[in-house]
Amino acid sequence: MRVIAGMYKGRTLFSPKGKAVRPTSDRVKETMFNILYSKDALQDAAVLDLFCGSGALGIEALSRGARSLTCVDNEKESVDLTKQNLAKVCKEGGSATVVQNDVFFALKYFAKNAISFDLILMDPPYSGAYETRVLQAIFETQIISPTGILVLESATDSCVDLPSGCLLIDERKIGKTTLRFLQRGNQ
Repeated sequence: MRVIAGMYKGRTLFSPKGKAVRPTSDRVKETMFNILYSKDALQDAAVLDLFCGSGALGIEALSRGARSLTCVDNEKESVDLTKQNLAKVCKEGGSATVVQNDVFFALKYFAKNAISFDLILMDPPYSGAYETRVLQAIFETQIISPTGILVLESATDSCVDLPSGCLLIDERKIGKTTLRFLQRGNQ
């Protein structure tokens, strides 16, 4: 695994061991970030990386100009791996926070403390089938800024129901992966 563009371009990242974490392929990552760049969604953005796994998506956002990064994962191994990758790549520190917690608890915490994000990267386990519930919680709590973008990476064959208050602004299928770009619908 590596950072594909920006100030950390070419830096290698520690890869997850086993099959519990499925890293986003370079092809999918490149498509995702090209679209985000074209929508001016990266520069100076506050980024939330949900189900962060190795932290690679959030690190890519930092590399391309995001101002801050919050990574959330429930698994200790993923949190440790994300911390290792951040320490290896982003030696400056101070711009990234890693939280080990249940996604729903974290979303409630952000909402309670009026914390919002300009960009949310969501790459849940493909076998989880709870994308719709997490999306609903995000759009109900409005932790995404009014002009913010949420990117959902999911299996192409998964069925995702978009909650009310959510607008699909772009969708790309890359092999067995689908990227959905979402915004708040009340703009």
